Amino acid sequence: MVPVRTGLDNRIMTVAGRIDDFGKLGRQTYELAMETLEGNNRSNEIQRNREKARKLMSELSDDLLLILTLNQPLSKDLRVIASYMRAIDVLERTVRHARDVGSAAEDIVGTKILGENLSNDFLSSIRKMYSHIVEIDGHVFSSMVELIDVDLDLCKDHFEELREVTRKTNEIILELKGKNVGGREGRILHLKIINRMERTVYNLIRLCEVWHHAMTTDWVTIEEL
Repeated sequence: MVPVRTGLDNRIMTVAGRIDDFGKLGRQTYELAMETLEGNNRSNEIQRNREKARKLMSELSDDLLLILTLNQPLSKDLRVIASYMRAIDVLERTVRHARDVGSAAEDIVGTKILGENLSNDFLSSIRKMYSHIVEIDGHVFSSMVELIDVDLDLCKDHFEELREVTRKTNEIILELKGKNVGGREGRILHLKIINRMERTVYNLIRLCEVWHHAMTTDWVTIEEL
């Protein structure tokens, strides 16, 4: 069957705009998680964002399936649609990871006795990880909305720096005395925050590769560049 292009560009741009909003929701949820870690509990707002993410994921999946049904896109259009399908999964996971970070942060802060503070080294490292998430997330989704290729060198630089920060943050947690980290359970919560943030970046890097293929038909592995 010959693909029906009527309305395809407008439908793709409409979905792109909603994906852009989804990306902003993910970054906002991580910002709320960071505020929670710093002692300003944002758990209710985080949970509301989680519900919004579920709804957006369902609606965008339906929108993309409708495009496939009505337009039968081929070649580059089909690669774009497939990448958008991957993107909404990554976006939902980003909000979920931010929710987990916020939940762990709430538990960590809640166990602190008045006057006690989190390790400054730990907080500094987590802020660095958060910065990398925001930069990569913003770059890949702005590229997807504008239908342009990602900057692979930029993605690789952020990924390598993030892995180094992750390594150092793990060392910081392991070196903290039990009473300062909240014992075994507290250490697990600290490590959970690192794990979720690292996983968010990993998913975004894989999405960068998928989008690069959509724009160029060239498959790459960013770690091997």
